Amino acid sequence: MLGRGPVSSRRDPWRGYKYGARATVFERAGGRCEGAVSVAWGRCPDLATEIDHIFPHSKGGPMVVSNGQALCRDHNRRKRDMTPPWWYVLALEKRRRGYFPVGADVRVRAVMSEAEAQLRR
Repeated sequence: MLGRGPVSSRRDPWRGYKYGARATVFERAGGRCEGAVSVAWGRCPDLATEIDHIFPHSKGGPMVVSNGQALCRDHNRRKRDMTPPWWYVLALEKRRRGYFPVGADVRVRAVMSEAEAQLRR
């Protein structure tokens, strides 16, 4: 998906979702797994226990909230370091419209904004 994935394969020096970023990802998902029940439809009923990079860290996905998703252990293990196909991203965004807080941005973007970069300096 043009403009949504990492701009380079260089890894973000921050590896894991911690502190406020972790809490925000869980909060947006309502504490429930954001994985699909079957291919791209329906939402997993399990509680989310892990935060995953939608665009994998190993392939240049930054540790930003817009690139995070709350997953149960099973969905996180199945996804591994797979780069998501376009239809996965669109299906996730469609599901998010049903449970994200009103006004929250549902788009998946694996690009660090200037404001996010400034917070790290």
